[in-house]
Amino acid sequence: MDWQDFGFQVGLFAFMGITVDLLYRGLGIWLGQAPTFTVVLEKLVFDQVVYSPLISMPICTLAFLWKDTGFKSRPTKALIHDGSFASRYVGNMFGCWLFWIPALSAIYAMPVNLQFCLYLCVEAAWALLLLAMAGRD
Repeated sequence: MDWQDFGFQVGLFAFMGITVDLLYRGLGIWLGQAPTFTVVLEKLVFDQVVYSPLISMPICTLAFLWKDTGFKSRPTKALIHDGSFASRYVGNMFGCWLFWIPALSAIYAMPVNLQFCLYLCVEAAWALLLLAMAGRD
């Protein structure tokens, strides 16, 4: 087992889990907690138009570039400037939308106290897909 890789994955997905928990709590306060069609749609749109493109996908894309360079900042900066970041980001975003739009429709339609629990199950599948999209077997 590669402990450095394991630590990276645990750290990244724990951090993202914290941001998602804060997102779900904030959306519940802002948009409401009733799983009505309108509330589910508003949460879904905010999640996939604001949170994912501006927060989660840039962080994940950058983190995997950094990991791929052996956690070195200079080669990571070079990959950002040579277009590798943009290329991966676009691919990750399309994968995100294909996976998370249906998943979030189900998650946001659940009672609030079950949303994060369901998210954790779905996140496990997403983590495997993200690792595959990052070029892992």
